[in-house]
Amino acid sequence: MENSFHLENVVHFSSSSSMKDIAMVAGAGYSSLFKQYTIYQFEEQLFRLSQVESYIENSLNNMGFQALEEICSLMIKHRNREKGFSDSVDGDSCDVIGNQEILCHIHLCGVQILRNPYNTHDPLFGAVFYFRPGWQPNCMTELLVLGDEVLGYQDYSDMAANIIWHARRSMLC
Repeated sequence: MENSFHLENVVHFSSSSSMKDIAMVAGAGYSSLFKQYTIYQFEEQLFRLSQVESYIENSLNNMGFQALEEICSLMIKHRNREKGFSDSVDGDSCDVIGNQEILCHIHLCGVQILRNPYNTHDPLFGAVFYFRPGWQPNCMTELLVLGDEVLGYQDYSDMAANIIWHARRSMLC
């Protein structure tokens, strides 16, 4: 079965990490969950393009209203902790109801698709959504997802992949 979701303007590039070059792939695509276009990227040796497109279409873009509400709630709690704000979102800057209004105050910067580093044959993929929140314009935050399950929302950490797969190992024990 062919995917209806396809990444556009796909490019291959090299990224240096721990003194070795890693072949990466990036492409633009629509995030149905956040209703905006973004860049998705992944390691070329770990995925086929069709696998990533299928994961985006069937898991990430299919997470639904309940997951979005959970994400918005996590974002509001994070913002409140950082700035000491109340539990509501400031202003009437967009036409959304309840917690989802916070989405008007963040910018989705990109998504990294991950594979389990402990078991590259694990069929479950992970994702890190990177955001720049309006209340912290000089900071980056990230949403951690395993399969289609939201694991958390936090300040940027170079350890996101380890956090996701540690959660996976904990679920199996």
